[in-house]
Amino acid sequence: MEQRLEIRQRFTLAHEIIHTLFFNSLSSPPTPLKETPPLRVLEFMSQLGARILLVPGHLLRKSIGDRFINADSILQLSKEFQVSAEVMVRRIDKLERLRRLQLAVVVAESESENADAKIRAVCYHPTLRPILARPKLFTNLRAWCGDYLDDKFWTEASWERSVRKDAETIRLRKVVLSNERHTFLLEIEHVSSHAVVSR
Repeated sequence: MEQRLEIRQRFTLAHEIIHTLFFNSLSSPPTPLKETPPLRVLEFMSQLGARILLVPGHLLRKSIGDRFINADSILQLSKEFQVSAEVMVRRIDKLERLRRLQLAVVVAESESENADAKIRAVCYHPTLRPILARPKLFTNLRAWCGDYLDDKFWTEASWERSVRKDAETIRLRKVVLSNERHTFLLEIEHVSSHAVVSR
């Protein structure tokens, strides 16, 4: 719990630092610059800036090296950079060179056990497009990929399944975040259409 709070505080501080870039700090009290965007855009830019400040692209690329990007490596990178899995997933998705991953990793959060989950972040590879379109943030997980999830997905902490649709096979894996009971990563990988399918 304490580590989660510290991670949240670091992000909030970075977010507020980015806000200061849009104010004239020489005036007392500081006043918004003429070029300051509307509040909604300012908040978006502050969120983005905080992620870049906490996870600089050149350091992330160096830390990743030849590592395969999946749910496990995202959790490890989150620990290394002391950020949430959501921040890490969003940073990886934005780094052009890292789009080599052949899967999608989604951060989803539900309000309670067995409840549908909202998609909070996604890194997505276009090879999944014939099977699953890139999800929009904050949509329901069931609406996006519910056909691939069974009842056990919503009740079990650890879950894995391979599903064949048309001539394509995808492998899905759920990883619950240990410090956040109703937040999890869903890894979706497009595998060879000749792969063995288990249910």
